[in-house]
Amino acid sequence: MRIAAFENSANNRTPGLYPQDITMRMTTQSPTDRGLAATLGLYGALWCAAVGHAQAQIQTQAQKPPAAWELAGRQGLMQFVIVPLAQAGNRDAYAQQVALLCQPQMTCFINFFSNSTGALPSVPLPDAIAKEPTALFRRSTKQGAELFRWSCRMGAAEGNCF
Repeated sequence: MRIAAFENSANNRTPGLYPQDITMRMTTQSPTDRGLAATLGLYGALWCAAVGHAQAQIQTQAQKPPAAWELAGRQGLMQFVIVPLAQAGNRDAYAQQVALLCQPQMTCFINFFSNSTGALPSVPLPDAIAKEPTALFRRSTKQGAELFRWSCRMGAAEGNCF
């Protein structure tokens, strides 16, 4: 088998990063070479399919919205949410959860708690959970106000803690 040329039609992209942009022209001279060319073509197709599948999985994971944290329960408008310990100090994670748990332009009250003891969440909250507040969120459409406050036990730099 003789490889006649490699072509890269990637234009301005980095060569080799986009397998669908690389073509290979071959000239064959015998039935054995044609079989080898077919085998190489098959392996190339499988490789492209695998790369495409991996890229699709990465895009799906990147587009997947964050999962809601565990809702221990509700009492009226108040929601009691269990925060994963790894995200307890991450303000952006709370903002994502507020967006998932509260409808826009609606009154919404959320109390966030961690659960380091692994107690079974329920309402009323068990003492082990009730002693671990992390933050609270309040939105009042009547007052036209929104408030996020950290628990003082979280050691947040903000002076307005509870």
